[in-house]
Amino acid sequence: MDRLVPAFSLLCLTSRTEGLGSSLLDAMCFGRAVVATETGGIPEAVVHGETGLLVPVGEPPALAAALVRLLLSPGEREPMGRAGRRRFERLFTAERMVEGTLRSYDELRGLSPAPERLPEAVAVAGSGCLAAGLSP
Repeated sequence: MDRLVPAFSLLCLTSRTEGLGSSLLDAMCFGRAVVATETGGIPEAVVHGETGLLVPVGEPPALAAALVRLLLSPGEREPMGRAGRRRFERLFTAERMVEGTLRSYDELRGLSPAPERLPEAVAVAGSGCLAAGLSP
């Protein structure tokens, strides 16, 4: 994916069900806008109108309209890609996700919060984008 995503104008994910698609996170890491179906964990990653466009599941005309809209409008698409990159850095790096998971475990056990910084090895254990040297 690391060699393909930079060549994309945008990423389209048309899942009927989805946890949190790692391909979305790869696209966001590389600053690409996303057009995706509004299902599962996708709306947690993609903010409609800010980092991409969300369409209802099973609505091909809405999907086609969203794709054409962004493909024909780099002035809208490119800022969405940049906003997606910022959202990725803020919420979805491997380090952020591990910190959040540890914090949740600590809260469940009634302990103090997890440390602010994790070992460097954790920061490179996630997305292929991170391995490409694009980590924050």
